[in-house]
Formats: sequence, C-alpha cells, structure tokens
Amino acid sequence: MTASDPDSALVAGDIVHAFGTEAVLDGLSLTLPQGEVGCLIGRSGCGKTTLLSILGRLLTPCSGTIRDPFHRPAFVFQDPCLLPWRNLRDNIAFGLTSLPLSRTERHARAERLITDIGFTPRDAEKFPHQLSGGMRQRTALARALAIEPDLLLLDEPFNALDAGLRRLMHDLVRPRVARGRLTVLMVTHDLTEAAQFADRIFVMSPRPARIVAEHRIATPSPERDGAFVYAEVSRLLADAPTAQALLRWRDKVNRPAASRKDGTRNRADSHVATLPHSAGSHPPSQKQGTASYCGWNAPMMHFSFNTATCTWVSR
Repeated sequence: MTASDPDSALVAGDIVHAFGTEAVLDGLSLTLPQGEVGCLIGRSGCGKTTLLSILGRLLTPCSGTIRDPFHRPAFVFQDPCLLPWRNLRDNIAFGLTSLPLSRTERHARAERLITDIGFTPRDAEKFPHQLSGGMRQRTALARALAIEPDLLLLDEPFNALDAGLRRLMHDLVRPRVARGRLTVLMVTHDLTEAAQFADRIFVMSPRPARIVAEHRIATPSPERDGAFVYAEVSRLLADAPTAQALLRWRDKVNRPAASRKDGTRNRADSHVATLPHSAGSHPPSQKQGTASYCGWNAPMMHFSFNTATCTWVSR
C-alpha cells in the first residue's frame, strides 16, 4: 500500500458524538493518508482529544464510520501514564512484553531509544517520581515508538518540552514517517509547531466540532526554517474559516487578562491580535477588532495579510 492508495488512509466519516446532552462532534470527517503527519488544531475544549480517542478505538462514537487499515497503533496521552514501580528503561520496554522478544532484546531496543530521546545511561535507572514532567513525556513517546507502530496518535505530547527538545522529538518521529512505516495524527494548540511538523493540518470549529479547513504543506519538514514557518502561519491565519475557528474576539471579554496568584496570565487571554478586514474574521459590528488566540506559544510574532498588518503582542 502507498500513501496515495485511498484504502491505506485513516478515514473518519460523519462522526457524531455527545457526552450526555452535550454535543461534541457534529458530522466530522477527515482523511489522513498513510505515511503523513496530520495535526488537529482548534480552540481548547472543542473536542480534539475526543476525536483522537475515537480514532484510537478508545471511544465509540454515537454515529459515523472509521476506516482504520493499521495493525499496530500507539497512543501518547497528555498524561504520560508511566508505571511508578518501573524504572525509565522498563517503562519504555513495557509494551514490548506483548511481542515475541527476549528480555535482552527488549532492553536493547529500550536502550537505543533512551539515547535517541536525549537521556543518559544513568537516567535509565530512575523511577517516574525522579523525572521532570518533560522527561516523563519523552519516556511516554519512547514507549510508544518502541513497539514500532504503524499509527501514532499524539495528544499534545510536547507541551512540557522546551523548543530544543521539541525539535529533537520531531526529528525522532520524522525519519520513521519518511521511511513510510508510520502515520501520525497529533493534537496541538501551537500553530508554529503544526507548520513545522505537519504535512496536513485539520482545523476544528468550536463545539459541536467539524473540520472547517484543511491545509496541505508540501515543503518537506527538514526544509522548513523559521522564515518558512512564520510565512506559513501567516497564510493559515489569512484563511477566513481558520481564523474564525482559532481566534476569539477581545471585545467579548473586554477586560485585562486575569492574573493567577503566581502572577501568570490565563492562557486564553495571554495573546492578542489586531486583524484586518481582509482576513475575513472581523466582528460583525466593526471592520477591525482585537482577538485572543488560545494556546499560542510564541511570545511575539508579526504577520502581514495583504496590505494590512496583524501583530501578535504578548500581554
């Protein structure tokens, strides 16, 4: 099977799901060809994790169809879910116990991944309570990769990592995709990460969610430098359905971003932007407005939409 073969794709068709009386997904459809990296992006709470759980067969939708040609899926959750009584090496090797491998083979594969994710041999003996949040998340990714999956579902797996480690994790996953052995679908709130990592970006509307835009990025990931990523994010936000799905207008909040006791800002109000009329996402009552974007990780970025300017300012 090849990536161009429709029978080799992960397909969701008209997925509807609700928790009680609350509708979460409403006729959502997407197709991710084999051997590609897809990113799900949308506002917090729109149903991205619910969709990922349905695609991973952890939830049964109320209606709709899933076509899944993959035989060895792996899931990396927001919570690393490490076993507290096992050290780092044994946590990575845990999934291998279901495969016909000897203990020596399991540990050898785990040791290779320990090096790949930036750990030292001494780290291999540490238990989860001795690891930072970022180290636990890297361990969870290594555990998933250890079984050599053909489908990898990632639920915001790199949020606890700094930019350098995040790029290291991208570089760990990408060669497996390039060899045609792995298909990836990842949830992220970070447009820059999506523009850097994904072949295909699926934009979800607020609840009840549907896919309102799909963006294909043809440039190979290793060739995407900072200038490319900035330009690509500008292109994404210039698309009206994407901007409407990801941005929320500050005139609906009309107050300073609330501070927590530790002095940090609420994430939903931490970044604002002035959008031009040409972006197609202005408030009904005015041609220009101020909007906040949930989950933006960059402290300051500037974009140009045609002759107008959209300036992101860290509050």
